[in-house]
Amino acid sequence: MRTPGRLRRWLRLALPSAVAVLLADPVAAQTVDGRMVEAGSEEAVPGAAVMLLGESGRQLDFALTDVEGRFRLRAPGPGTFRIAFERIGYEGGESGAFALAAGEEVVRRLVVPVRPLALPPIEAVTERRCAVRPAEGEAASRIWAEIRKALEAASWTERRGALRYTLLAWERRLDPRTREVVDETTRRREGASRASPWVAEDAERLVREGFVRREGSDLLYDGPDAATILSDAFLDTHCFRAVPPPEGEPGWIGLAFAPDRSPAAVDVEGILWVDRRSSELRRLDFDYVGLPRDLRFDVAGGRVEFERVPTGEWIVRRWWIRMPIVGVSARTVASEMRMDASRNRPRLLGIEEEGGEVVASSRAVRRAAGSGSGDDAVRIVWSEPIPFEAGEALAPRGAPAPAVMIAADRGSGPGARANDPGTPDPPGVVIEAVDAETGAPIEGVQVALRASGDGGRPGPTGIWS
Repeated sequence: MRTPGRLRRWLRLALPSAVAVLLADPVAAQTVDGRMVEAGSEEAVPGAAVMLLGESGRQLDFALTDVEGRFRLRAPGPGTFRIAFERIGYEGGESGAFALAAGEEVVRRLVVPVRPLALPPIEAVTERRCAVRPAEGEAASRIWAEIRKALEAASWTERRGALRYTLLAWERRLDPRTREVVDETTRRREGASRASPWVAEDAERLVREGFVRREGSDLLYDGPDAATILSDAFLDTHCFRAVPPPEGEPGWIGLAFAPDRSPAAVDVEGILWVDRRSSELRRLDFDYVGLPRDLRFDVAGGRVEFERVPTGEWIVRRWWIRMPIVGVSARTVASEMRMDASRNRPRLLGIEEEGGEVVASSRAVRRAAGSGSGDDAVRIVWSEPIPFEAGEALAPRGAPAPAVMIAADRGSGPGARANDPGTPDPPGVVIEAVDAETGAPIEGVQVALRASGDGGRPGPTGIWS
């Protein structure tokens, strides 16, 4: 019988060991601080994607607007740039060209037109043809254009965002016939981490080696995340077609995907569900295809539910993966007065479900921290990813504050594993810098990294990559 799985490590760990150092003086860079508002109403536009484009049109930086429509973009050097923007459910556009000198900081106000985009009517979304990279104008292409915006936002938050989470995780055993829960273990965790707890293995590896793989005595089930579906490796090997709403959700339409050809390894097929009115991505349902014969019980698969939080980021709000628990029963065959028990068949003993739900979230990192001199002290506060507690370091204002954070093996993405020995300690996430006496936030603190081993660098929110 297969050993029940454990939820796989859901954070990638980039460094075997590292020392975080907080610095008081920001590094000179070319930055664009902006705010996006709607034409006419002057209302802020939250959750929009903004991209800094170079003279050749190449994307140089990406950000999401926050609840007040604000964003920050960084240029790699001086030059002439434009800002492109995209909104889910609306037409996008570009700003005019502008120049940035070395070390210059500019403020831009983007006033964007309000031009809603209509998704295909429900009666027009049943397409028989499943196409790799559907042509422009097809229903699948129009649905994909809106899904892509949400997936790119989710992928960005996985790489660059940081939230404080309250997370409920569970391991369940389900009855194979009724799907009722017969045994359950739950854990409540709090901490800070990337904006999505669902981060998958490298897409090229998943497509090449399979979404279900045996590693030693373990059977590993992987699920796709936003970056997986956006990858060329996935888009070049899967076809897409529009499908009508699921039962109980008449206002949704779907984009179904499946392997373009018979897969050499275990693959996934599924449906991305979109709200027709808002064009927002709601859910991903997926199943495994090409499973070994003894695991083909039509139960292995998963669900990922997406949500845009008030701060503008897209997160995975709820997710689960289900795996068959299989045993072997002997089928006795009478032949010429002899009993032959050599013919065995697999039997479904139960279903293992592992999942989680974000029950609360808020911004983890405060942008910033400023100046000071003398013996004034700054208390640096950081939190290690769920389920670890917060720590802090004390340093003179203007001086580096070392905060040692140890990481073990490199981790990887969503899935479930049998006989997983456990999760190593991940690196930390800087939450804030505050005055040591008053506790008041100090704006402008930057994070640098000294590392042993493989090396690496921090992202702008203090998460190592």
